[in-house]
Amino acid sequence: MRNTTDTLAWLKKQHTSGSSSWRALCLSLARQARGLPGVYPSALAAQHATPREHRVYDLDKVKRGMVAYFDDPSDGNPYGHITTVIGRNKAGELLHWTNDASGPGRVSVVRHSFFPNYWGDKFQFAATWLNGYELDLPDGKKKPEKKPEKRPNLDHAIEDIKKAIAAAKKDDSRRLVKALERDLRELQQTKKRFR
Repeated sequence: MRNTTDTLAWLKKQHTSGSSSWRALCLSLARQARGLPGVYPSALAAQHATPREHRVYDLDKVKRGMVAYFDDPSDGNPYGHITTVIGRNKAGELLHWTNDASGPGRVSVVRHSFFPNYWGDKFQFAATWLNGYELDLPDGKKKPEKKPEKRPNLDHAIEDIKKAIAAAKKDDSRRLVKALERDLRELQQTKKRFR
């Protein structure tokens, strides 16, 4: 896994290269920036699979290198959105590396207010975890590389999404249930194809 400095440098390289290959691939961008394997089929699925102890809801506690989730449950995008936090500008507003804001597939830096103002997506939470891995964040201490107890794989992802569906059904969130059921079907089809 890349540390935060290398992750942000990797994202900057995607920006300066002029690449436009990241259209609608926010989760892929965030995980590849960290050098992590693919697990979940959408940012929404990764968001709901994030353990509660790794979620940061207070904007004042969001730090450089964390990933951040945005979503509008009533819009036409059933996949959600994920970014990588760069830090803060002089006014104290969070800055994010993201895709599709400056053009389809382009990687750019935007202010935190971009998402609600231009896409209508509200901040859900930031996270210190992605795809089964605790992120290597700059907290002043060098952490030994910690491997997940259970390697993220299709079975793991399927179970996470089933739990998220059950929770969404309790909250009577039909849109979320529908989106997660779509992701679950995709994972089950992939598993069937390769086993």
